[in-house]
Amino acid sequence: MWPVLQSFEERVQEVEKYLRVLEKLEAPSVVLFDKSTGREKRVFEEGSLKVMKATVFLLLYNLVESSIRSAFGELYKSVVNSGKPAHELKIEFRKLWIKQRFGSVDLDSASSRTFRELTESLIEELTQEIPMVLEEGKLPVSGNLDSDSIRNVCRFHGITPQIHKQAFGGGELRTVKKHRNALAHGNISFSDCGQQYAVSDLQRIKRQAVIFVRGVLKSVEKFISSSGYAAN
Repeated sequence: MWPVLQSFEERVQEVEKYLRVLEKLEAPSVVLFDKSTGREKRVFEEGSLKVMKATVFLLLYNLVESSIRSAFGELYKSVVNSGKPAHELKIEFRKLWIKQRFGSVDLDSASSRTFRELTESLIEELTQEIPMVLEEGKLPVSGNLDSDSIRNVCRFHGITPQIHKQAFGGGELRTVKKHRNALAHGNISFSDCGQQYAVSDLQRIKRQAVIFVRGVLKSVEKFISSSGYAAN
């Protein structure tokens, strides 16, 4: 199995284990047994469960972003390892290369000399057929990934993702992104977020998100194995 996909599946298992724990804790009859006394019991605190349920959105978003970033990182490595210069790559990758190179320039402070030197550098690399280098760190994914933005990233690279219909278009990824960002920026408390969902809701959200991302990863893997980045 492709290492990126293998890592993804392992992290999915971690989320599923966490959800199984929450499922048990959500049961009305659940109690915690104090082994130190051998007899004391108490009902699990509902407030704690709400916080734990909200944490699922952080786990899911981290799973999504890390997996997408890793997949395209492997794509960039494959392009670099191919040793192909710009003219031997598809137009999407030539545009990406130029965008990344100019993206390092501060438009507010750069002088005309800066742009001229960068342009001269690009022309030199093109004429000398220097292999193209793409940077994973410049992939625009941080904090904003949902089904639409993932499709856009794929489209920008000339990839058409094949997504199983059980992902329902990946709509729940918008839910994951929304709550992840709200929690990360302190716009909602973990308790307020978690109280909106039963564990069964979180399991449904996880299932649809996982199916969507798995389809994208497999599509990227196929694109790499077929050298889909190479010009015809």
